Amino acid sequence: QPISIGVLGEIVACAGVVILLAVHRSLRKPIIAVGLTVGLVGAHRAGLTALILGRSDLLDVTLAQRGYEAAKVLEALHQSAWSTLFGLGPAGTDDLSLSPDAGTLRAAGRYLPMVDDVHLLPAYLELKLGFFGLVWLFLLTAAVITVTTRVVMRPKIEGWEIVLLLCLLGGFTAAIPAATNLFANPLIPLSLGVLWARTRTPASTEAEGPVADPIREPVRAP
Repeated sequence: QPISIGVLGEIVACAGVVILLAVHRSLRKPIIAVGLTVGLVGAHRAGLTALILGRSDLLDVTLAQRGYEAAKVLEALHQSAWSTLFGLGPAGTDDLSLSPDAGTLRAAGRYLPMVDDVHLLPAYLELKLGFFGLVWLFLLTAAVITVTTRVVMRPKIEGWEIVLLLCLLGGFTAAIPAATNLFANPLIPLSLGVLWARTRTPASTEAEGPVADPIREPVRAP
C-alpha cells in the first residue's frame, strides 16, 4: 500500500537508532556520517531538492501541491529584499487559488487567496522568516544531529533517553513534509531540550567517573 513521506521518514529515523544501538560504539559515528551522506544524496536524486525549489509538474497530487506551494512562496519572497531576508512575518499568507489540490484545501475550510501555511518545512520557514528561517532550520538540524550523536555515544544509555530520542527524530522527520507538526508537537522541543541538557557532559568524562574534589578536607580541632 502507498505510504506517506512523513511516515516513511519516521520509520527510517527510528530504524537508524535501533541499528546504531545494535553495533559497537566505535562504529556509531562513522555510521551516522555515512547515513547522513547517503540520505542527502538519496533525497536529492528522489527530487526533494527540485520540490523545495518549486517543481509542481508531478503525477502525485500531494507532491505536486507541495511543489506548487514552494514555488508560490519563492515568488512572494522575491518581491523585495526585505521579504527575501525576513519573510512575510508570522501572519504571512500565500495565494493558492490555482494549486493542484485546491479541492482539498476548500474542503478543509481554507480561503485559498490567503492561506497562512504550506506543507514543506523549508518553504514554511521561508514564508514566515525568509532567509533567516533557513538559517534557523540549519541550526535546528545541527542540534538534532548533535544530540543524536551524543546520546548514542554515551557509555550507558538509559531507556527513557532512547524513548526521547525516538520522539525527537520521529517528530522532526515527520515535520519536513508537514511543517506545522514541528510547532504543534510539544515532544519535539521538550525532547531536544532534555537530551541536550542531559548529554552536554562529554561521554569520555562520564566514562572516567566523577572528578575528585581538589579541596582538602579541613583539619579537625583536637
